Amino acid sequence: MYLPFANVDRTAVNGLKNLVKSVMESPNPPKGTPETVSMASAVSKALCHINKCNRQRESAFQQPLQARVMIVSISKESATQYVPMMNAIFCAQKMGTVIDGVHFGNMEATFVAQACYLTGGLYRRIRKPEELLTRLIYLFLPDRHARQHLQAPKVLQGNGASQVNVNFQATCFCHRKVIDQGYVCSVCLSIFCEKLAECPTCGITYDEQAMDETSDYPAPELPSY
Repeated sequence: MYLPFANVDRTAVNGLKNLVKSVMESPNPPKGTPETVSMASAVSKALCHINKCNRQRESAFQQPLQARVMIVSISKESATQYVPMMNAIFCAQKMGTVIDGVHFGNMEATFVAQACYLTGGLYRRIRKPEELLTRLIYLFLPDRHARQHLQAPKVLQGNGASQVNVNFQATCFCHRKVIDQGYVCSVCLSIFCEKLAECPTCGITYDEQAMDETSDYPAPELPSY
């Protein structure tokens, strides 16, 4: 690796290590602090800042920012983050904001991969820390328009790319469990792992007879991603 790149790479990795170490060794963590990082809160805060900047530019008759959000994930994911994370993803879609993601570890980051795919961004899992700077420069630095003219290695890319590496498993709204099959509210599209007489999200009451009739149908075969 080119020596200046190696120095920058080492500095970035050490900065991430020190940040994680300072959080893990906090002497007095606040009560109720979750074991996992609230990724949805971080993405939502970034989207709020982008929206604020675009409003200011709009009032000054300027073009909106072609902003992007970059997620560097090193922690495990929690099923409780599914609902707020999906809300943040839908907000980014509406704003036209691309989300890119990098995850360190041997396991895939499901929520990060879904966010990147649904917003048209790139997702890459990195096993070796020394690969970080190279991936950031050659994969994630070009914008969405420049990427169309570059021949990048095979990575997960949204907007028409293959879904073979994306895990689209959902999390139920009632128990925050990852499920393969479940029940979906026909009004608000909330997902539940068990049959309920009333939707706790929107309050709609279901027809038990109709639910019993539909429960007789065989479960469809799910595709393997």
